[in-house]
Amino acid sequence: PNKILAEPSSCVTGSSRKGRINVDILFRSRIAALRTEAVTRTGWNQTQAEASGFTWYPSCGAVPPIVTAKYVFINCSNFNSPVLFTAVDAEVVFNGRISGSNLMTFENPAKVYVRDGLNRSGGLFNVNTGTVTPNCSTRPRSRTTQLVVARGDLTTTGSATLHLCGTVLLMGDGT
Repeated sequence: PNKILAEPSSCVTGSSRKGRINVDILFRSRIAALRTEAVTRTGWNQTQAEASGFTWYPSCGAVPPIVTAKYVFINCSNFNSPVLFTAVDAEVVFNGRISGSNLMTFENPAKVYVRDGLNRSGGLFNVNTGTVTPNCSTRPRSRTTQLVVARGDLTTTGSATLHLCGTVLLMGDGT
């Protein structure tokens, strides 16, 4: 009474490639490309950003508390404003540093580029946490976000909390 429902049409064959080297080479090439993209984008001027489809904010004070644009370029040397980025698969570029202690939330970003470091002195910095609570279990995305600090460092002091849910953090020095 046992029936064979399907038989393979041919035998499975293995690959001649062995070890991690192929995966490592691919990973390194993608990381190098991501780093190059971050350095390029964080150095854009207004014409370059707008030609690439990004909404240009000319200063720190020009950024509204809720940003709905999908492609955002913030021309600010030291950004410390409370802001919520709501666009799905958003790409946000900071031409400067992110600092301070104001609440900053990226609901569903694909990529966030920061030119000169991420230096938080307090408050919440949320990536992929949703809007209800800063909790990774409620994150709306199944894909990974890329947070790239093109140059500078990442520091927290005081009561700063970073929720980097489903996020790959790449520092400009390759770490």
